[in-house]
Amino acid sequence: MKKYKYGIYGKRHQINRIIITTIYFILAFVIGVLFGLKIINVGIFILLLSILLLLGSLTLIVIDPLVRLNFKLSKTGDTLQYIASLDEILKEDRIGDDTRSFVMLHKVNTLYLEDLDEAYEILKDIKMPFNRIAFNYYYEIKVCYYINKKDYETALKLLDEWKKKDNRHQKKDNTLRRIIHFNTTKDLNPNLNKEYIIGLKQKWINIINLFNQTRYYYNRLDIIDGADKMVKKYGDEILKIIIDNQLSYKRIVKEVKEMETNLDI
Repeated sequence: MKKYKYGIYGKRHQINRIIITTIYFILAFVIGVLFGLKIINVGIFILLLSILLLLGSLTLIVIDPLVRLNFKLSKTGDTLQYIASLDEILKEDRIGDDTRSFVMLHKVNTLYLEDLDEAYEILKDIKMPFNRIAFNYYYEIKVCYYINKKDYETALKLLDEWKKKDNRHQKKDNTLRRIIHFNTTKDLNPNLNKEYIIGLKQKWINIINLFNQTRYYYNRLDIIDGADKMVKKYGDEILKIIIDNQLSYKRIVKEVKEMETNLDI
């Protein structure tokens, strides 16, 4: 059975891509005819083709089911619904290996907010993708697992291994190494509020940023005046967002409650 290429998640998506591509090809042909008949000049011809190319590219991105799900997750913050939707994509038999790995990596990344053990059981069975985007995402998700498990030595080894195989991700490498640094030292981070912006409309990213700031202050209770108040403030805010929106985030809730409980010791 022929498998779809990377980026094609199912028969419906393939049909939608064909329909949209055909429509834009016809429109491009019409613009070419109008130019040939001198109904439009060169400037308008180039402008219309540029607009058509931009709209066509954006449309193909928007109809991508994974992109749509990511938009929905940003809006609702509902991790469990997102994971369930990814499972529906994974039921498609004709997904290529790289695509399957890419979708599963998104599932693992979301499970980090729910259950690290369950996430690892899936992660260890994911085939390393060949596609460069999926390949780099594979290493990023593996590094993040060990950071979440506080196994920073393994995380650093993976970063070194990743760099040897593909060194075109310097910005991501720097970010992950910086996270490890501030998790393994009590150094102060002057860019904390810029790196973990609070108050974003994307609920799940806002929860993650609040959680990272909560952990930051918790690890520096003995060197930052008022750190205990910041832990309580951000911890309570995380729990309120989760409760008010009827979300899950089991792992986040558990760790936040543990930090707040330890403040009273």
